[in-house]
Amino acid sequence: MATALFALLAVLLLGKWRAVSGAPALPAFPRMSAASAAWRLVLIVAGFVFLYMLFGYYVAWQSPAVRQYYGGTAYPGFYASLEANWTYHRWLYPLQVFRALLYAACLYPLICMLHVARWERALAMALFLSVWTTALLLPNPLMPPGVAHVHLRETLGSSLVFGALAGWLLSPRQPPAAVSATAVS
Repeated sequence: MATALFALLAVLLLGKWRAVSGAPALPAFPRMSAASAAWRLVLIVAGFVFLYMLFGYYVAWQSPAVRQYYGGTAYPGFYASLEANWTYHRWLYPLQVFRALLYAACLYPLICMLHVARWERALAMALFLSVWTTALLLPNPLMPPGVAHVHLRETLGSSLVFGALAGWLLSPRQPPAAVSATAVS
């Protein structure tokens, strides 16, 4: 209830209240070709898997508490960890590909709703994805607080970078041409 009142008051105080009948229709989001969508999706998937492994190794796996919690050993380097995951946990890669596709499918409608500059879409998607990581701040019966806080740093960093990457790649090069300043403000 307090949130609804705050939102209503914020809209009224900032002078953003608009009548529905007077608002011009926003133009359709530009469609991309199948080839463009395919290479962007490949970059998004590759970027997600890479960031997952990179932040997993350099942020989470450097913590002795995390290694002990998962029963793992320290690796001499990033590529050694990739090789070990490929050898012993091969299922991890297709799972992360699926997660990347799921994120892209969920982010694309949000990106289409935003009629702002490309960099603003990228920033919005980075912030949107990072919000979910805050669940690791709450007490968790599945993992000790030290492990949860390391995972918070890991997932917050990778979510910010991946959200910005996905927001940038899924946005058109330029904002829709027919959007005027009055339609957006």
